[in-house]
Amino acid sequence: LLGSSSGCIHANRSSAMLVPPVFVLVFAASNFQGTCWDVGSLEEGIEINVDNGQVGTSSLMPASSLQWPGICSPLLERRNGEDYPWAIHCRGFSYFSSPHDGALLCSLDSQWHRSTVCELFRVATNCVNLPCTREVVTPETLSAAIRRGQAPLPRGAGELMEVLLAEAGAVSGLLEMVPSSQLTFQMFLAIYTVAVLCLREKLPAGTHQQLFKLRANSQGREGCRDLVSEHFEHVFAMLASTGGTSTAAAAAATGGQKKIGDMKPSHAVLKKTGAAARRHIIALLPQGPLGVADVETSATHHYDYLPTDEPWSRFVVRTPRETPAHGLATDVALWRERQEGWGWQSAWAAVRLANRLEEMLADPAELDGWLDAWIDSLGAERQSMLDGREWISGEQRQIGYRRWRGTQQILTPISGHYRPMWRAALLQRVAEATEKGGPHVPIFQSPDESTEEARRTWNCGAVLSWADIPVSCSLALHLDIGESDDKNGKPARAPSNSSLINLASGGCRVVLNRAILRTPMDAAALGQLSSCNEWYGMSVVQHNVSYAVRPQWLHADLVAVDVLEHRLLPAALQRVAIASQEVHNSSSRSPLRVRLHDAAEAIAEFTYYMFNGALYTRGSAAIAILSHHAMYLSLLRSPEDGERGRLARHRLQALRCLPNWRAHTMPDVEATSSHTAQAYTSYVYWKSFDSASGDPREELLSCLERALVLDAESEERGRQDAHRLQKALRELKSSRPGVGT
Repeated sequence: LLGSSSGCIHANRSSAMLVPPVFVLVFAASNFQGTCWDVGSLEEGIEINVDNGQVGTSSLMPASSLQWPGICSPLLERRNGEDYPWAIHCRGFSYFSSPHDGALLCSLDSQWHRSTVCELFRVATNCVNLPCTREVVTPETLSAAIRRGQAPLPRGAGELMEVLLAEAGAVSGLLEMVPSSQLTFQMFLAIYTVAVLCLREKLPAGTHQQLFKLRANSQGREGCRDLVSEHFEHVFAMLASTGGTSTAAAAAATGGQKKIGDMKPSHAVLKKTGAAARRHIIALLPQGPLGVADVETSATHHYDYLPTDEPWSRFVVRTPRETPAHGLATDVALWRERQEGWGWQSAWAAVRLANRLEEMLADPAELDGWLDAWIDSLGAERQSMLDGREWISGEQRQIGYRRWRGTQQILTPISGHYRPMWRAALLQRVAEATEKGGPHVPIFQSPDESTEEARRTWNCGAVLSWADIPVSCSLALHLDIGESDDKNGKPARAPSNSSLINLASGGCRVVLNRAILRTPMDAAALGQLSSCNEWYGMSVVQHNVSYAVRPQWLHADLVAVDVLEHRLLPAALQRVAIASQEVHNSSSRSPLRVRLHDAAEAIAEFTYYMFNGALYTRGSAAIAILSHHAMYLSLLRSPEDGERGRLARHRLQALRCLPNWRAHTMPDVEATSSHTAQAYTSYVYWKSFDSASGDPREELLSCLERALVLDAESEERGRQDAHRLQKALRELKSSRPGVGT
């Protein structure tokens, strides 16, 4: 893009030199009766020269939604620094903000980008003189702007102009696919953002820039134009094929038919809803490359190299990895070395925790305060694994710290290895509901059960989990929840408890996890951002723009954590204690196998809440696994001589009773993709494990039954494992950075 030194400079020198002649648009300031960018301060803050010499002073905030031209009017005024209107407006947006009208634009986190997207949209609508009146981009306005060939643009916008608005740019082709051949500002902002991330253009510090890895080399202008086109072609095609208007989609959203008592849906309805749900999941979580915003890890060669008869392997989760740059044998050896170090550390921690838990559960009637002690003990054990590893710093050192402040909300983008894990789990949930006799509940089920909310849940691809408590929501909270003032640490009451839903039948439902598969960017492109933006008190647009192009996994908020810690988890722990005592009740009339099964179900329920609660700032999933394994070990009691060392060695070798986690699954994803604890324990939990016989439940219970008696064979195996554990821990302490981390 070319301009004169006496007029507006529209691109830096490198941009101007690289633009092929066929794409050159000459923007001459002398023929433009509007604003002109002052290049002297564009990099630091926005300065705009107004032709009539007057300086704009309005501090009005943008419109209440992403509507042009109101949302951009402050960006066309001369305001700078702290008083710059969008700077003021965006102070209300933060990593942990409540739903915010301008959150998507604020997530760009750069005045340069907020101005540039407004100016590019102004060009695309062929708006010459302010105020602009056209609200949408059409093929006609874009063609007229290209023919006109002049407009003021910020310095450095040349690449974005070529990728998006040039004659062969992405927007021209996408206009042929969108409804009514029109792009609103919200849709244009979504397209602009993907182009920005692809070009990695002027992204602020902290933004994850390495998102787009669909091609091995740098995308460049041509590659980014193609990537933007391919991605949004998929998005708009997805609207046509899996939107909420078809009969199948409506059936899948509402469960196929109105429920009458416990009547089972017909086979035909189940088949139709299952097929619609599968198509919807694949559209929202495509395997790629088309429709995928970032790379999906796919290497699974290491899956078959996890031992089946090692205590340490029970803590290892097998998920896809990036294709190794070196040989497979070297990669597998390195993977196993790291997992073995981690596994032995976790095994020793589980043995110590089992000793602690046995003391806690000695009397189920006296469990007051034990839950807090248990949660703290779990966190401390996980934190202690960092001892001696000074190279681990920053947020990684927060592993095992409990969440307690209102700002300690947790968001995980569903990308990398999370994408295939979520896709596999959701497809499995659909199969369970429609083919394998599981609960006939749609995977995209709303916790408040209204038909309108069910359709919204379907359209946005929302997968939620929840729990019910037998009190009204007004009495559900134990303490006030809110952000704490860092100066005095005093909590303030939360502005709303939107994660709590009063049930018509009485009681309160607390929403735990929210996985929103339709990305905020794609929702904006489809005109659905206002519908998909807020889920029971939590916004999907958080942190920075690189998060907004990926599906969002919003973990339990502090309201849900409070209910979990003071109502759900104490009750679940008491059930574990009662079941544990019953296992050793020699006068019980129930067979031992039944009592062990009851204990396993109680442990599974407690683990479900641990996975769904994400009680720690980091490491919650690994800590939930640690708790799960320690609870099983606590079922094995002290020998008659009371020798604690013998019991510790016995418990260490008895970890073999627990099956390995099933390859290509993440235990926390399996739990959070289940709507309720009952659905998890009944249909999902036992399928989370590998099993040579195909029946992990039978294998586990049989092994536990044998392990209740400490015999000579298990005692010898325990001694051998203890020696191997000591050796592994000594090697780990002297290992180089990276091993076992």
